[in-house]
Amino acid sequence: MKIALGTVQFGLAYGAFNTAGQVPPDEVARLLARAGAGGVRWLDTAHAYGRSEAVLGETGAARRFRLVTKVPAMNEQASAEAVQRFVAESLQRLRTERVDGLLLHRAADLLGTQGPAVWSALTALQGEGRVGRIGVSGYGADEVLQVLDRYDIGLVQLPINVFDRRHQQAGVLARCRAQGVEVHARSAFLQGFALADPAALTPHLSAYAGVLLAFDQRCRDLGLGRLAGALHAVADLAEVDQVVVGVDRVAQLDEILAAAGTPSPGLAAWDGLHSDDLALIEPGRWR
Repeated sequence: MKIALGTVQFGLAYGAFNTAGQVPPDEVARLLARAGAGGVRWLDTAHAYGRSEAVLGETGAARRFRLVTKVPAMNEQASAEAVQRFVAESLQRLRTERVDGLLLHRAADLLGTQGPAVWSALTALQGEGRVGRIGVSGYGADEVLQVLDRYDIGLVQLPINVFDRRHQQAGVLARCRAQGVEVHARSAFLQGFALADPAALTPHLSAYAGVLLAFDQRCRDLGLGRLAGALHAVADLAEVDQVVVGVDRVAQLDEILAAAGTPSPGLAAWDGLHSDDLALIEPGRWR
């Protein structure tokens, strides 16, 4: 089971296609119970995800799951002291003494002048047994390759989906595998674009209705639903260890778990569907 549960919606009303808002605590409890029963072993959260860490702490999630959290973007305030402070706050909110993965939410914080100090703080926390694998949440392939060149990271989170193959094409995934770096893929559904109604897209995204329709037709030709197709396009990559998915109700999680169990059509099934248009594959650019 490569499915990991993303928890940003436990603490924020997040996502361009999210109409349900923040997940209420009683539904969080049901989701975690169903995730555990369904074989999900990893939860992904972050200091910057509103009350997500606190909600997970209140449910005792650290006793049932492996946790990955993230140090928020520090920019010019990056320092060893900031890392230690943020991690202490996260552990307190999660009500645990240790997390299995710790990422920098901004990979560039390792590439600036304070990068060595930030790295020293991360390795010190690892040496103290407070965190397991350490690494970055990456965006562009170039910055991730720079991090891989400079630091012995053990974990990276990357945006990967049927439309966004930048990290695969740039050799990032191959480098990670060669260096023993665990890869957690996020944005498998491109914030819901892969599952959206082509006739109901926002004005900005409507320009890419043809991209979505081509994916829809490919899935139909393969006898797959778009949910299963989007999952297979990521989970079938040998270099990907976990696919982080966000949900706001148990029914969604059930659909994802069922889709993950469908037969794979093979990675070649998705050839020709990727896009290099950053206005599509980077949701931060969506208007």
